[in-house]
Order: sequence, then C-alpha cells, then structure tokens
Amino acid sequence: VWGALIPGDCELDPNNVPVLSLQGEALAPLWMLYKATNDTQYLDAADKVAEGTIAKMVWQGTQIMEDRDDAKWASQTDEWKKEYSGDTPFKGLFATYLGEYTKNLTALRPEQAAKYATLLRANADAVWTNYPGTMFSMDWHTLDQNYQPIPDADYVNASLQYSGVCALAAAALVS
Repeated sequence: VWGALIPGDCELDPNNVPVLSLQGEALAPLWMLYKATNDTQYLDAADKVAEGTIAKMVWQGTQIMEDRDDAKWASQTDEWKKEYSGDTPFKGLFATYLGEYTKNLTALRPEQAAKYATLLRANADAVWTNYPGTMFSMDWHTLDQNYQPIPDADYVNASLQYSGVCALAAAALVS
C-alpha cells in the first residue's frame, strides 16, 4: 500500500513511500469486505498485503518490524527525533491491525494465522527484551538497556510507548 497520491494528478507521490501503518490499515476493511460477502479474494488481498509487509519491512534475517527511520534513530539528536517523530506510532498501528486480522483469520487459515502470530510474538519479545526499563524507543531490533525518554517531547515519548504497548497487546491477542 503506497503512501499517497499527488493531489490533482492521481499519480503515486515518489516522495511519500509506503510505511508500516498504511499496510496495516488495509487489513481491517479487507476483513470486513470478506465478512460481508464471503468472497475469499478479500482474504487473498489481505494476505498479500501482510506477506509483502513481512517481506519488505522487517530487519534483514529477522521478523522484527523496521520503519524507515529505525536504523538512524539512536544516533540522532533529540531535536532531530522531535522533527522526524511522525513514524513513531507506525509499527504499533501495524501490529494492532495485524493482531486483529490474525485473530479473525485463525479458524479460516490457521497456517497463515500462525505465521502472523509468530511475527507478532517476535516483535513483542524484542520490545520487552531490548527495553528492560519499559521505556520503548523506535528501533525494536537493537538492545538499549539504558534508553531514556526524549526531554521535552511528551508527544514523541507517548507515541513510542503506544507503539511498544501495541506490540505487546497484539502478541497477547494471538497467544
């Protein structure tokens, strides 16, 4: 699922690339369309979105979700983090939508649901392990035992906490 269209042109905006949250946002309506019609093409489309996201938006060799700013987050200044904080809730949003979709999918496609549940549990485990102080940051893949909230940036810190808690809740939902 692409980021956005150029207003008035109905063409993809090359500067607004796909992000994790948009991939998740497609899952709920596709599930609802399936429930309304019993047409499995909607499940096929949802699985295609989920599979594509898992293939393209995780740290290489892992199942840990990766957003576009994760790798550089830790090395940036607090001011940079405030300026580029827009992506902070994206992994949590994707985890929430994938968790709900996985719960719904379990009886219909147990193998797919099991695969998605494994990914959600891997992310929850990473969040819990890599942030033992329970103050979560952007990069769930890298251990950061001493992570501290960004000073004077409650909205950024809240978004990071939201995302981490969503990962934990989604894993609990499918476990």
